[in-house]
Amino acid sequence: MTMSNKLSATSEQPQTMLYRMPEELRYIIPAKFLFGRQELNKNQRKIVALLLLQIKQWRDELYESDLINGKMSVTELSVDERRAHYNNFRPDPDTIPKHHLAVRFQQDIIKKMFGSIDYETHRIIGRALKGIMGRVVHEQDRDAAGKLVTKMYVIIPKAEISGGVLEILIDRDAAIKLIDHSKGYSDTDLSIWTELDGGYSQKLLEVISKNKRHVNGMTMSIEDFRFTFACDYKTYSRKDVEDAIKRGDDSVRYGDHVLKYNPKTEIFEKVPLYPRMQSLQHRVIEPAFQQLLSKSQGYWVATDKPEAEGAEPKGYELIRVKKKITGIRFCLKYVKNPVVKAIKEKKQEAKDESIPLLETMSPVMNSLAQTIIEVNKVSAILDVKQEQVNAWKLAIDSYLTTRKLIESMTDKPQPFFSNDVDEAIEKFYKYFKK
Repeated sequence: MTMSNKLSATSEQPQTMLYRMPEELRYIIPAKFLFGRQELNKNQRKIVALLLLQIKQWRDELYESDLINGKMSVTELSVDERRAHYNNFRPDPDTIPKHHLAVRFQQDIIKKMFGSIDYETHRIIGRALKGIMGRVVHEQDRDAAGKLVTKMYVIIPKAEISGGVLEILIDRDAAIKLIDHSKGYSDTDLSIWTELDGGYSQKLLEVISKNKRHVNGMTMSIEDFRFTFACDYKTYSRKDVEDAIKRGDDSVRYGDHVLKYNPKTEIFEKVPLYPRMQSLQHRVIEPAFQQLLSKSQGYWVATDKPEAEGAEPKGYELIRVKKKITGIRFCLKYVKNPVVKAIKEKKQEAKDESIPLLETMSPVMNSLAQTIIEVNKVSAILDVKQEQVNAWKLAIDSYLTTRKLIESMTDKPQPFFSNDVDEAIEKFYKYFKK
């Protein structure tokens, strides 16, 4: 990662890091970074995602350069031991600024994440920053003596966007927490995340991304699930806040728990969001898993057995003790290269049914070709949203991988190999592949 200044804990002024866009825009948002009712909308999540990716790049650079505790200190260990050492690496506290950490994102980064750098984008980013800066993060921990300590801070104490350049100050405690969350995370493809439009499915992706190697069979109690997915108690919405302001009540805060007086206990209690398990399953669990499986484009697959003939696997199993549902088991598997997996399945299918392999692959290749050709219709880059670029990239990668396999099998021209597709791929690399 390129930084304009090395981080230092001795400086009273924030140290500035110049963000460098990775070869592929990939990131993961921590599932438990924002405890309590700190839910973020899509654009707010993009801001936090940029910050986490920056912190992860910084941490990785420190790991490479730390001669005592970093990469060079474990060259004699096994691959698994080196991986564990990398995941557990924590930068020296002296490298972390005493106050705030400044990060600057240039126009190309803003355009990559938000699709453009026009006036409306400035407004969107401004609203997203306002939503994050207006919230306080509450954390509880124990000090060296075992005494309970409560910390309260904002993630972003100050931010400014001008001329398409975004500069953000990160609170030191927030930066440390982001470092912790970057440990062990497998980056999640942006094209998958942007396809998920449900908050619960996004949260599911966050939870399973850090546990890719062990998620299949991982269990979680229903209480932990409710808390992690922020669906345990009702909170004030933006409309609740607006209505309260109209009434002259300035005590209602967006995201705070709704409290209701209980005459039996004579105290104010939090109101459950989904008190019935059936509602939780139909409103949260089923939609989250269904959307993840349908929109992850083969990177995530379900491993559970369908409940009935002709039914689709769900990706989870509910754990019952007697008649009560007490937990949930994740039945998901991450596929590193779904294209290769699909090709192997097609090969086996063709072998089992004596069907020519090319015949089984033609529908898939024709579909990919039609998607790629859409690139030729692009007249202005700024009109293309990032989601569309991600979809084209995935289609092109799949197309080229499969085409290489087909060409190794036969030298006969195929109907899905055309000049239009080749021109579209060349145009894509010229305009969007940076």
